[in-house]
Amino acid sequence: MKVGFIGLGNAGGKLAGSLLRNGFDLTIIDLNDSLVNEFVSRGASTIGSPKEMAELCDIVITCLPSPKACSEVMESKNGIIAGLSHGKIWLEMSTTDEAEIRRIGSLVESTGALPVDCPVSGGCHRADTGNISIFAGCKREAFEKALPILKTMGRRVLHTGDLGTASTLKVMTNYLATVNGAAYANYQELLFAAGGSGPYAGIRQYANGWANNDTALAFWTHDHGSSYAERMRIDGDGNVGIGTSSPAHKLYIDSGTTNVAAGFKSSDAGSYVGFEDNTTGNTGSNSNVFVGANGNNFLIFTGATERARIDSNGNVGINTSSPDRKLTVSGTLGIGIDDYI
Repeated sequence: MKVGFIGLGNAGGKLAGSLLRNGFDLTIIDLNDSLVNEFVSRGASTIGSPKEMAELCDIVITCLPSPKACSEVMESKNGIIAGLSHGKIWLEMSTTDEAEIRRIGSLVESTGALPVDCPVSGGCHRADTGNISIFAGCKREAFEKALPILKTMGRRVLHTGDLGTASTLKVMTNYLATVNGAAYANYQELLFAAGGSGPYAGIRQYANGWANNDTALAFWTHDHGSSYAERMRIDGDGNVGIGTSSPAHKLYIDSGTTNVAAGFKSSDAGSYVGFEDNTTGNTGSNSNVFVGANGNNFLIFTGATERARIDSNGNVGINTSSPDRKLTVSGTLGIGIDDYI
């Protein structure tokens, strides 16, 4: 059985990958040449037009981003409908409009081919492993003929009834998922406002954040027995703070002001970027260990004392902040190693 697949995007690429992985004779088309080349390198074939694909293949599958894109692929001069004939099958795996699938389906049936609308549900990660759910709306004859292909791409395959019913069910599941998500978010907000029992977690959006009075997205947790705690914030400038509500740099991970945990930090002065076990001080003056960059120099501190430095000329100093040789070690013995004595 020859299978054609048009649309190698987030979902389509993974569905087509399952067919290829299971040994089907697969021909593909996509506007993205790099995706086409990747599939060809894995054993697929490509072809010049949807019409040629429909003439060549027993089953043609479309997985496209919009009803408009599907209409163009199906109804253009060199589209799929122009190449279909009796006994062939068109599987529409896009999330599309029920009325549109019925309209195009009638055009497919006029050629003697069988239309099936079979959107998927479960996420791209399930599509990638062949564990996604597939709804199929079509005549029973078409369902039986397409079932081996559908079972290769998905784990649960449901015949929903006539053409268009699968698309209706898919939109309903999307709607229910959105409603449940919104209801849960509202529940969390109300629970927090009422001081309800916890612990619980949620997401809040503030109209005015700390940075330039811009919007901020905050992730927080709260336990009824303790105070409300903001765990992460993203401001309008793209700064990300973890463990702090006021990051000063693109990524700021705050472990607190005591020596109980380690964290990444950009210093208050903005001249050092590195790792320290505390969040106070610009050069590790109140911390145990600090490793970072200052201008063109790379520094290692313990406490408030600089222990090692690599400067922009490649000189390395240990126990000195002014190395003038490739390797300078300063200590009670005054040992120096020079590469140009």
